[in-house]
Amino acid sequence: MITNTLQHIYDTWCDYLIYGKGYSAHTGRAYADDVMAYMRCVHSRLDDAVDICHMHNISHTDLRYWIGEMDENARSRATINRRLSSLKNFCRWLQTYHNVPNTAIFSIPLPKTDNTVPRAFASQDVFDIFTAIRQYVSESRAEQWVGVRDVAILAMLYGGGMRIAECLHITLSDWQQMSQDMLRVLGKGNIYRKVYILPNVQQAVDRYVAVCPYKIAAQDPLFRGARGGVVNAGVVQRSVRNARKSLHLPDTLTPHALRHSFATALLVSGGRFTHHSRSLRT
Repeated sequence: MITNTLQHIYDTWCDYLIYGKGYSAHTGRAYADDVMAYMRCVHSRLDDAVDICHMHNISHTDLRYWIGEMDENARSRATINRRLSSLKNFCRWLQTYHNVPNTAIFSIPLPKTDNTVPRAFASQDVFDIFTAIRQYVSESRAEQWVGVRDVAILAMLYGGGMRIAECLHITLSDWQQMSQDMLRVLGKGNIYRKVYILPNVQQAVDRYVAVCPYKIAAQDPLFRGARGGVVNAGVVQRSVRNARKSLHLPDTLTPHALRHSFATALLVSGGRFTHHSRSLRT
């Protein structure tokens, strides 16, 4: 589909995103997939292997064709913009490191997107989710400690304003070295930040550690899966999905929504916007 030369440049760029720019593996893979989607579009349109010349000669017509194809496949405007942004990143790399300039990609107008604000949920809805998770586990064949684990994770998201990826990367050593209720976590862009952990959140996590049937080494991720491996984010998302269905809550109540609900709860309780926005930023 693409020539060996372009494949080598593409692979080098993918490595640069992770090891040079410090992007997470997930983000780097998303960028790589976006650019490869464009190359597939060019290949299917021209029925020829994509090479450096194709990248150099990208035109507004090529880009509009790709945008039209994505639109026909019901891609959202946010997805289209993200893919164009990824392609810009790759073309900028080609221009800087391989002297392959292109101007069309940097002047194509982006589709307008609706500015949406993530919905925050009332504290009672969140607490009902916790209760429903415990009840769901008790009624299923799952071991009881799994429900304790899920509640501990969600307590970290809601009570600490954390992302689920940040939470699942916490090691036992990180937790044990927490100082003055401040936990050091690896955030977006591989940047460390400190998160204040409320006493009741600490109790929820300590309760999980006490009942977890697996031995957790100091450098191992704190939260373990049902078979002893690292718990997957999808497992937590499924737990929330089952709980919200039983409570007839909207689909927008997701683990990530708890992070925004945390910020809203702080503001409602009289917290300062600048302080809490800073705690959520990185």
